[in-house]
Amino acid sequence: MKMYKFEIMQWNIYRIKWFCYSALVIGLNSCNYSPGSYPYAERYEIDMSEDELIDRLKTHKELHPELKLPAGVNMKDGKRNNVDHWHHFYFYRKESDQVVKTWVRRIDEERSTFALVALFDRSFQHGLKFFNKDFDDEENEILINRFEEELLTNIVDPSCCAPF
Repeated sequence: MKMYKFEIMQWNIYRIKWFCYSALVIGLNSCNYSPGSYPYAERYEIDMSEDELIDRLKTHKELHPELKLPAGVNMKDGKRNNVDHWHHFYFYRKESDQVVKTWVRRIDEERSTFALVALFDRSFQHGLKFFNKDFDDEENEILINRFEEELLTNIVDPSCCAPF
């Protein structure tokens, strides 16, 4: 069966439309998908071992009981199981009734990654918002700077860490 030029043109137009539609759908949804378990986390490379950083965070929470979670909040510091790569820490911000989720992960014997992951708040529609994703740029920067000032500089020497 012989195809005429008109039929070939129709077929090519159909393929072009399908390609453009597919690219549009993928493009619009691509910002919702990122690789990895914590793709939007604000990460800091810290010049100390994972164990030392974990000890410092635990000590800081002991010295500042206002950072501990209130009774009834079902979030626990630590690894979720024995194969978990992240040691999670939750810090309560009493003045705003919010919980900041963070984690620590080993890079090598002398360096660790400390990450700011999400902010839990009862006023949020889904209960939590991820840093670098769910806040607008200005609000995200304000929250991250506040966290760096309130916690990170108290845990580590500010000269030893930098955002990735």
